[in-house]
Amino acid sequence: MKYLKQILKKGLLGMLIGAFINQVISIGFITGKTITGIDPNLFITQFFISTILGFYIGVISLFFYIEHWSLLKQTLTHLFALSIVYFPITVIAKWMPSDTISRITFVIIYILIYVIIWIICKTYWKNKIKQFNAALNKRKQ
Repeated sequence: MKYLKQILKKGLLGMLIGAFINQVISIGFITGKTITGIDPNLFITQFFISTILGFYIGVISLFFYIEHWSLLKQTLTHLFALSIVYFPITVIAKWMPSDTISRITFVIIYILIYVIIWIICKTYWKNKIKQFNAALNKRKQ
């Protein structure tokens, strides 16, 4: 029951973020343009795909809460779990180009973005821990 609550909490937050990102991107594409010939179902499909993907991403973030796993194991498990769902969704949603060279480039960019975000998050939390420890040491004195 404890884990179900965490899964729902992270998943629902992920859904909100996924839906928000989808709407921002959609607004970016349609702002200032008269759209003709675009199937409105495309926007609805994209919305639901982004929401479901957001839920999944929120849930798999729980890998980083498994304390007895190393950071490397948490990261690689998260990257693998994300990839096995993300790549098929990008094909279904037509977010990934169809030719081989473009798909390879897409995967490389995906991995680079993942690594950059991981480094930013690790640096942020490392600094937060340093600040927390400094505050604890100050209280002890």
